[in-house]
Amino acid sequence: MTGPVVRPSERTALLYDNFFMTLRGPVDDDTTITQLLRRLRAVAMDLAVNGLYPLGHEGDERPEELRRVEVADCENRIGHVLHEVGEAAVTPAGSLSYQ
Repeated sequence: MTGPVVRPSERTALLYDNFFMTLRGPVDDDTTITQLLRRLRAVAMDLAVNGLYPLGHEGDERPEELRRVEVADCENRIGHVLHEVGEAAVTPAGSLSYQ
């Protein structure tokens, strides 16, 4: 079931753009992919240096939902997930096979 599309007001969008120092406008696919790959690389580098929990918030102190097996599996695969996202970004849509 699809509800109405909710968009920020022009004033709110301008506030966010100024806060994050962005400029909205048309962007081609190559620019979008380049930016995504740059951000994925930054995340991977940050994880390599700081780990997933740089402040030590792992183990029993986390909420029960975050201690589930599914979450641990995702945490253990985070590097692979980042790599898969990057691969998907540069692979033509018709060539993707989802597993």
